Amino acid sequence: HVRSRRQRQMCIRDRLHIVRTALPPDWYGRTLAGSLAEARVLGELIGRFEPAIGARMAQLGVEPSLFCTPWLLRLFVDALPFGVTLRVWDCVLLASADGARSTRTGRGADVLLRVAIALLRTHRHALLRAPHAGAFVRALADSARATREADEDALVAAVRDGRILSLI
Repeated sequence: HVRSRRQRQMCIRDRLHIVRTALPPDWYGRTLAGSLAEARVLGELIGRFEPAIGARMAQLGVEPSLFCTPWLLRLFVDALPFGVTLRVWDCVLLASADGARSTRTGRGADVLLRVAIALLRTHRHALLRAPHAGAFVRALADSARATREADEDALVAAVRDGRILSLI
C-alpha cells in the first residue's frame, strides 16, 4: 500500500505530537534528562514492587538504566513483539489523553514504567536464576522478545495495576 506524500507528512506530524504530549519534557533532549530520570524512578519501583529482583540486581551490580534506557528511548519498539508493542502504545496514548485533563505532563512515561515492572514480574524466575549481570540482562532481553499472546494479556493487566499507579 503506497501512501501519498501528504499522508506520510500527516503520520509524522501525528507521531511527533504523541511524543511531545505523552512523554515528559526533555525525554529526547540533548541530555536525555527526562528518560534518565524515569530510569532512576524505575529503580525505586523495582525495590518497592519486586524486592527479590531488586536484591538480585544489587548482588549482580545491574543498574536499571542498563536495560531500561533502550526500552524507554525506543518506547519498547524492538524489545517486544510487534503486537505487544502496539498494545503498549495504546496504553501510552490512553494515558496521555487522560493526562491532558490533568496538570501533570508525561503520563505516557507512567505506562512505560509499568510495562517495565510487568516485564520483570512476568520473567522473574529466569531473572532470579541469572548467575551474573550479563546473564541477567540477556535473560530479560530474550524473555521480553519471547513474550507470547498469553503473556501479552498478563502484561497489559499488570500495566493497569493500581498499586503501581499509586506510587508514580
